[in-house]
Amino acid sequence: MLIQYHKISNNDPNRIQLLSMIFCEIILLIFELFEFAAIIFNMSRYQFHFNLKVVVGYAIFAYWFDIIARITIAFFEIGLFNLDDQTIAVETEKLPWNYKNMFFMLLFCCSTYRVYFMFLICSVTLLLAVERFLATIWVSTYESVQHKWVSIVLTSTNSIAGIFGSLLFHYELIFDTAVWCSLGLCFNFVSIFLYVILFNSNKSKIELCQTREITQSYTLSLRFQLNENLKIMNWIKNSILVVTCFNTLLAGFLIASNNEYLKNDYPVLVKCCHTFLNLGIAIYAQVVFFVAILADRHFRTYFLRFKPIRVFTKPFFGRIFPEDFKIKKILSTSDETNVYFSKLSLQWDEQIIRSSHVVVAKKKRFWRV
Repeated sequence: MLIQYHKISNNDPNRIQLLSMIFCEIILLIFELFEFAAIIFNMSRYQFHFNLKVVVGYAIFAYWFDIIARITIAFFEIGLFNLDDQTIAVETEKLPWNYKNMFFMLLFCCSTYRVYFMFLICSVTLLLAVERFLATIWVSTYESVQHKWVSIVLTSTNSIAGIFGSLLFHYELIFDTAVWCSLGLCFNFVSIFLYVILFNSNKSKIELCQTREITQSYTLSLRFQLNENLKIMNWIKNSILVVTCFNTLLAGFLIASNNEYLKNDYPVLVKCCHTFLNLGIAIYAQVVFFVAILADRHFRTYFLRFKPIRVFTKPFFGRIFPEDFKIKKILSTSDETNVYFSKLSLQWDEQIIRSSHVVVAKKKRFWRV
């Protein structure tokens, strides 16, 4: 059974280094717990389409629970929760409904969820691509008719397939680890291919709207929706590229940490790969978070309106985007009214001065004639 757990024993030559990396990972994960909780809390305020919010929210919720699962496994690895190798060897020979040791059941559930989440991060780009594909097909009615069934079908299908795939992975059925990782990477590459097609499709439809003789109201509505599609796909494109690069790198660590040959002959290397894999996922989530928020100026300005996100990102990127992180002073209603009428009065005075100069110039030309 391929449980995602490698205990750090007192005899390990790199024990101090491995423990240091795990403690750094735990600190980062605790920070991310609060960070992503703030994002979840603010999800309802995001002005995106319902299906897009559900798919993104589904991924964020899944990662939030994955953090809890990983912290629990880390406690087993550093010995905070005690589970000896003999108990693990006995329990792995049984079927899930015959497990008796509560600690092993907790470890097995957390490990199953971790693999399920790995499946999710490989397939979430494909979910977003399918959602944008349907947004392209029903572009004229996608905002007015929410099509909630789309997000329900996508997330439920992904959940069922992910849990089923995780169980097959743990019991080493159908495919080995390398094939499972290759399958996950295929989802990423297929989604990139779909995004290129969809982006060009939306672009050609905008050009078509500008040339075809259709009613003005329909043209404006359709062009608005297509422009929104292009902005969102352009924004997600950056995240997909980062996700694909990280998934490719982490797949190598996952294969190495579950390889039987390496486990028997190079146990220290396996533990290092396992530690790098988990620390890499924590860093990976943070990088994707920053890329998603800061990659595009339009979305950067939008997301930084929310105080929790601005507080979390300012220490890292405040100096890179100083204008975007500035908090604009909010004026009272009376102050805004005064500013507005002052500008209006100034524009009116400038217009009168320009008009008087024109009149004077015309009079001079008249007397010359």
